[in-house]
Amino acid sequence: MPQKASICFDFKDSERVGDIAANLNWFDSDFVSFGSFDSLNSFLKIAEKESVDPDEIRSLLNETDITVVFIGKHTFENAFCLQMIDESFRRENAFLAVYLNNAEDVVKTGREILGKNPLDLFYFEHKDGATTLNHGAVVLPGKLKRRISSKDMKAKIDFVKVYDYVKDNGAENLEKWIEEERQRKVDFWAECGKISKEEWTSALKVTNKGGIASFFLYYDWANYSKDLS
Repeated sequence: MPQKASICFDFKDSERVGDIAANLNWFDSDFVSFGSFDSLNSFLKIAEKESVDPDEIRSLLNETDITVVFIGKHTFENAFCLQMIDESFRRENAFLAVYLNNAEDVVKTGREILGKNPLDLFYFEHKDGATTLNHGAVVLPGKLKRRISSKDMKAKIDFVKVYDYVKDNGAENLEKWIEEERQRKVDFWAECGKISKEEWTSALKVTNKGGIASFFLYYDWANYSKDLS
């Protein structure tokens, strides 16, 4: 069954996201999943809740393999978005982040202040041979976040590519970005899968740039450690 994209956003950005979805004809296609809910309006009834049942979150992510995080002014502190991101990791989805602050919505409320990226609140920690997914503020020296040690390592979620919907021409490129990130994860994990479990500890002892460190830890967590947490 073809996989779909999941969209994650703060309820206050529903006009902007709805405008984007309409322009891309997402309401009349199978490109984006609204889970077991039949429309964006049904989706929004879940998104506007202060507390969302985990089963509803899982339903929204049903049949998806990538989560697109639309970043507005308040996304960073939105409980629904943080729950969506956490569950997306547990589904082992790929990720893409898109800033909305320069996009006007259909009622022309204008641009917004640049919001913080909620993915910055998530990090992997590798310790005592196991990796955990954590949520909360973590301060890492610049070099440390790029280094993986077989003993102790913390890596921010820095493998996710971030775009500006307006400046990077999301109207033309958003679906292409989604396909690229979907394939990037498949390709990277396929390469990781060629490494035997016996060789994996040695493979973690690398220094790299461009989010490879946290991508390695995502794979390690999903394949070797997730069931232990």
